[in-house]
Amino acid sequence: MPELSDAAPDSPAGGRPMMLASLLLMVAGTVGAVLLSRNDLWDRSYDLPLYGLLLAVMSLLAWAMWSGRLTLDRSAQVLTGAGAVFLGAKLVFLGTAGVAREVVLQEITESLSWLAPVMAWALVTSFTEQMRRLLGGLLGLVALLSAALVLQRSLADGMLDRDLLRVALQLNLAAWTVYYGTGFLLRRVSALSQLQSEQQTLRRLAYHDLLTGLPGRLSLEQRLRELTHPVTQRFALLFVDVDSFKVINDTLGHAAGDQLLQALGSELARVAGEAAQVYRLSGDEFVVLLPGATAEQAERTARQIQEEATRLPSARVGVETTLSIGLSLCPEDARTPGELLRHADSAMYAVKRSGRRHVRRYQPEQHAATERFQLLSRDLGHALTRGELQVYYQPIVSLTDGEIVKIEALARWQHPELGAIGPSEFIPVAERVGLITPIGLWVLEQACRDLTRLPGLRVSVNVSGLQLMHRDFVPGVLDVLDANGVPPGQLEVELTETTLLHEDERAATALRALQAHGVKVALDDFGAGYSNLTRLRDLPISHVKLDRSFMSGFQEGSPEECRQAVTLLRAVLEMARSLNVSVTAEGLETPALVRLAMEMGCDLGQGYGLGHPMPVSDLSEMVSAQPLGELGRGPASEPLGTVY
Repeated sequence: MPELSDAAPDSPAGGRPMMLASLLLMVAGTVGAVLLSRNDLWDRSYDLPLYGLLLAVMSLLAWAMWSGRLTLDRSAQVLTGAGAVFLGAKLVFLGTAGVAREVVLQEITESLSWLAPVMAWALVTSFTEQMRRLLGGLLGLVALLSAALVLQRSLADGMLDRDLLRVALQLNLAAWTVYYGTGFLLRRVSALSQLQSEQQTLRRLAYHDLLTGLPGRLSLEQRLRELTHPVTQRFALLFVDVDSFKVINDTLGHAAGDQLLQALGSELARVAGEAAQVYRLSGDEFVVLLPGATAEQAERTARQIQEEATRLPSARVGVETTLSIGLSLCPEDARTPGELLRHADSAMYAVKRSGRRHVRRYQPEQHAATERFQLLSRDLGHALTRGELQVYYQPIVSLTDGEIVKIEALARWQHPELGAIGPSEFIPVAERVGLITPIGLWVLEQACRDLTRLPGLRVSVNVSGLQLMHRDFVPGVLDVLDANGVPPGQLEVELTETTLLHEDERAATALRALQAHGVKVALDDFGAGYSNLTRLRDLPISHVKLDRSFMSGFQEGSPEECRQAVTLLRAVLEMARSLNVSVTAEGLETPALVRLAMEMGCDLGQGYGLGHPMPVSDLSEMVSAQPLGELGRGPASEPLGTVY
């Protein structure tokens, strides 16, 4: 059959055969009406030409439908229009031809009896607003001509023709009833069909991922129940997570992240093989189900995924993509869906902690540490809203006059079940789960609010490399400063160790933008490695903090090691001065170390020997009572020995 000339699809399904069959029946009915006519003057003069034209239109229409030259909707409209012309012409002729009353009654009954079924058929065939308007116009035309005919005959006879009026009313009423009844029924059916379609769509959305088209978490849970009940079958679960996906979203944009996930989903299915089933749980987490797989087969598939499934996604976004994969086996590692999925997740997190881009099977001895990491990951997202995070401040003191000149803002987390959790534990968690940006912004906002109670001081806030590469970081910092009335010169951003892992020009650009607005930049752990020296050369650094290992070496080392530490410390200090940056000695935990830092010529000092991290209220009292007094004064039992 030739293609349709109209782009609109046929509706409803199977409508074209139904239309052709109906047309053939109507052609047969029309031929029968002609053959069984009374053959009187009316039939010969009017009916035969009208039926002949109608028969020609329907035959032509049937040919167009069969050859595919007309769509179903267009055919229904043409046939309805032809019916309107036929009935209208017949009513006009009955009113103007001066035929006998009996002929008029007979012809109206004969002609209008076709009206109701034709309307119902037209509505069912083409339930569109255009068709409803066309049928409404047809009904109005027939009603108008019927009324005119009754009026004309009544005026000609000098009295109301009740029989003619009754026939006209009954047939028009039947047509209007069919029109509204069929329309209501079809609207009802359409609404139910739409509801059913929406339910099917919602079910698909619930069981499938919209972005990748893969089955989702509910589909996975259903499949795992089938594999474990009533009979436990052998299978393997691979829990696949994209490394540093948050960085890709923040630096390249969510569109690039979506492209990566789409490509990865299709590649996972291709590499894992036809027997495997791939699911997307959420974000950058996928699960590959391997029915009947042994441990060796599952590990081999996992390594193939790592080697092959990331090539296309990496090419799509222009960034190397790596995967961390955790593995659990049924029935060896667990027999219930929840435990199997949790164990595979735990194994994946163990990979994350050990350096990423590896495959690891679930090991019970590592479960406790992984469970703690997962617990912190889950609860850290609610810590801000629940008020569990606090900001403490540690004073940074001038070693020449004992004045507090600067404070470092330090985040603290009081977990409702685990108690106090140090930043060394929860900050890496925040970086890995994508929470470092909101937490970092909250610390900055809190520090700027508290700084209004500490006039004249500068606050140092730790910044992660992930924050620096976020496109909104610099505007966000400036907005916080402006909202709290803090001059940019009173803020110092301190680069954490993780910043050095991100050799990205965007980080340097962000720091230069902050410096241009007057914000100071400090480098933490200075002197601990070559990367720090490189960063000091490349970034707009105005201050460095000596790595605390310099000071701890004086307490723990032998006299010879202490002399070497002094030599190294002097060299680092000389290097910093040659670069025109000020220096803070960290780790000054005792008065003896404070005294040593002073004698070595350090500008500023920080450590328990000068002040513990404390709430802003305690710090305010400490600031009001400064200077701190004679620095480095301690008991005689604390000498460091002769080290120079």
